[in-house]
Amino acid sequence: MTRHSMKRPRFAITSLTAGLFVVLALPAVTMAAMEPFFTAKIYDLKDRSKHMFNYTSEVEQNGESRTFVNTVTDLEGKVLVVEKTVATNGGRTVVSFEQDQKQLGTLGKLEVRDGKIHFSFTKDGKTKTDDEKVSDDFIVTSTLVANVRGEWAKIMKGETVKVRLGVLDRLETVGFQFKKEADTIPSGGPGHLVKMKPSSVIISALVNPLRFGFDTEGHHLLELEGRTNVKVMVDGKWKDFDGYTVYSYPAPKAEAPAATPAPEKPAKGSKKKK
Repeated sequence: MTRHSMKRPRFAITSLTAGLFVVLALPAVTMAAMEPFFTAKIYDLKDRSKHMFNYTSEVEQNGESRTFVNTVTDLEGKVLVVEKTVATNGGRTVVSFEQDQKQLGTLGKLEVRDGKIHFSFTKDGKTKTDDEKVSDDFIVTSTLVANVRGEWAKIMKGETVKVRLGVLDRLETVGFQFKKEADTIPSGGPGHLVKMKPSSVIISALVNPLRFGFDTEGHHLLELEGRTNVKVMVDGKWKDFDGYTVYSYPAPKAEAPAATPAPEKPAKGSKKKK
């Protein structure tokens, strides 16, 4: 593992909403252009009537590779965060991931190649790099839900599922674990509540657990309580923002009705039956 002699930033989870939920019910056919997959509204966690941000996700599929572009804006439409992910294996295996955090002026990237995760993080014109061996349970935010879906049976049995989440501003992966918490989502509707928390006791003291509200079959994420990838200005400084995010999915495209075959014309000279 390569280490550069630059001090790591304070721990932060900066990308736990954008890009999480774009890989579950995608069509198997190859798409020619980006298509919308979901939209979301992000509210204040304590005052859930306070709409703070909007968030959209688009996806393009080329053979086995899927590209996800996720964008968070303020209520006036100003772009605050853009994330782009390329993944394979049904959206579970990361090829690359990048986050352009426009509020902070930072650009984080990672790429998986040669059995390693290669990180880079640019802030104030300075770029730091690092690498680490990739593990089978490695995820980024855009592949998180697909991996939860892959372990859905275990989670529904009450088992704990562990992952390594790529954290761009730390240039490393951090351990997290998922476990079922309830059979209702945060709003009280039907579904299942799955809690995600850091595996480390030290990091758990710094980051509150995230709570994911899935539909009853685990196909779609409906709600999320916890850290987002946007910031809020407090006393002249950017601070982490924990929110309540509600997701909406477009209706499936209706298939064109099959053409009704024209009635056969009777042969010339044939008589109609009475």
